[in-house]
Amino acid sequence: AEVAAKKLAEEEAAAKKVAAEVAAKKLAEEEAAAKKVAAEVAAKKLAEEEAAAKKVAAEVAAKKLAEEEAAAKKVAAEVAAKKLAEEVAAKKLAEEKAAAKKLTAEDTGYGSVGGIIMVWKTKAETTGPRNSKDVIVYLESDTSFPPVTDKLMQMDQRGLLFIPHVLALQKGTSVEFLNNDSEKHNVFFLFDKTGETLDIGTWDKGQSVVHTFNETGTVITLCKLHLEMAANIIILDNPYYTHAEIDGDTQRTTYRIDRVPPGEYVLKTWHKKLKMKGGEAPIKVEAGKSTKVNIAITKRQYAQ
Repeated sequence: AEVAAKKLAEEEAAAKKVAAEVAAKKLAEEEAAAKKVAAEVAAKKLAEEEAAAKKVAAEVAAKKLAEEEAAAKKVAAEVAAKKLAEEVAAKKLAEEKAAAKKLTAEDTGYGSVGGIIMVWKTKAETTGPRNSKDVIVYLESDTSFPPVTDKLMQMDQRGLLFIPHVLALQKGTSVEFLNNDSEKHNVFFLFDKTGETLDIGTWDKGQSVVHTFNETGTVITLCKLHLEMAANIIILDNPYYTHAEIDGDTQRTTYRIDRVPPGEYVLKTWHKKLKMKGGEAPIKVEAGKSTKVNIAITKRQYAQ
């Protein structure tokens, strides 16, 4: 009986040991499986976070690149507009010099009108693409002139600007409206004298449209596609006018109208914002002489 009891106890101990080893092995396997699943979940989450971070970085980089490209395009447009303005100014200067030489070579049966233009009790903005430095000085007389028939001028659209943004011409002159910009443009007129409007069309880069102005007055020129674009076209009855530009530092400039037939005239000015002090000035032009008339332009309340 003692031997049998001892044997039974040994068998129970062995069974318990085997059961403990099986349980330990099972627990180790379950812990390993759990660690494996946790590692896979963590790896998947890390991969998703890395992918999201890469996506955000790519979007930030793309946005930055787009902003840099837009800034570069804006700078390029401003440089192109400035270059074109300089070319227009150089061309105008060359034409004025040529006209002056021609005048000295011709007869002296004409007179001239000239003087100083000064800004009074205010200041004209002379910088930026939409400045107010332009002044048109012109003469009116009792004689009506027939429209010219063979004169063509140009107004360009570039860098979302009309160039030049102030254009004076004699009635009957045709203007070619160019589009040297990177997108479509429109030309739309508002006639200051009558309030009437006229849309002459919309066209792509490299195309142009010609329009003839047969009536005197100021025409505000707009683009329906870009409402910030505006220009002024001043149509005059006769060729006795000149275009001057105010100096930003002195707020002054000079003007001169040559080859004016002798007679009595009324001198007037056009400016986008300012009026001529006194409104106008009656003058007399004599052959071979220069009539000097200094002009002050100012705000409306100081003009009279």
